[in-house]
Amino acid sequence: MMDARGPTQAEWLVLAYLAGDNDLEGALLDDLGEMERVGSRPGAVEILAQVDRAAGFDASGGDWQTTRRYYVTRSAETRSAHGQGADARGAGRRRIASRLLADLGETNTGDPRVLEDFIAFGARQFPARACAVILLNHGSGFYVPPEMLSKTRLSPTRRGGFFHTTRRRLAALHPERRGIAYDDASADCLDNRELKAVLRHAHRVLGHRVDLVGMDACLMTMLEVAYQLRDHARILVGSEELEPGAGWPHDRILADLTARPAMA
Repeated sequence: MMDARGPTQAEWLVLAYLAGDNDLEGALLDDLGEMERVGSRPGAVEILAQVDRAAGFDASGGDWQTTRRYYVTRSAETRSAHGQGADARGAGRRRIASRLLADLGETNTGDPRVLEDFIAFGARQFPARACAVILLNHGSGFYVPPEMLSKTRLSPTRRGGFFHTTRRRLAALHPERRGIAYDDASADCLDNRELKAVLRHAHRVLGHRVDLVGMDACLMTMLEVAYQLRDHARILVGSEELEPGAGWPHDRILADLTARPAMA
C-alpha cells in the first residue's frame, strides 16, 4: 500500500491506548499524569488517550470503571512518578485534568475493534501528517499462557499474546512486576495476529503506514512480533526484556516531540 499523505492540520497525532482494566490501573493513571505534564500542542502535536479502568485497584479521578477517551491537555499539578519511588504510585489521589471527549462504557481492550475504532476516531477528528500508536500494558511477546489457549480455538503456534503476562514464569522472577495484563472484565487479550489486523486497518484509514508503534510493555520487541507488523508500521519501539513498573517517561518523550514537532 502506497503512502498518501496530503495537507493536514498537525504534524503528529499521538494515540495512547491505556489498557488498565486490571491491576496495572494505578500505573497507567500515572502514565496519563505524565502525559498531562506536557499536554497537546494544538495544531502541531495532538495527543489522545483512551483509558480503560478496573474495579478495586485505584480510586483516583472519581473511581469510574468504564472506558473514557481524552484529549490530553497540560496540567502543572501532575508530577512524574519516575524517580519518586514506589510510594509515589498507586496513592489514589490523581486528578485527571484532560478534556473528556467520550465515555464509551465498558469495553474490551482485547477486542481489536475497540483499538481500530480509537485509531479511526483520532485520524478523522485530528488529522495529522504522522501518527504514533502507543500501547500501554504488560506483554509477553509470542508466548501465550496455557490458561489463555483454553479460551481460543486456534493452535498455540497461531496465537501470540499481547496484554497478558506469563503469570507463573515472570511473577516468579519479579514478583513486584507481575500483572494480570489482559482485560479482567472480559478475560481477553490482543494477540499478535489481531494486532497485525489493527495496524492493517490503521494503514487503510491513515492512507500510509503507522509512523511509530510504541509498546510500553514487557518483552514485545521480539522478531515474531516485529514480523507481523512489518508492512504496516515504519518504526517499532519497545523492550526485548522486562520493563520497570513505571514504564516509559512519557513526559520527557512528549516534551521533546512538542518542542520539535517536525521530527520524523
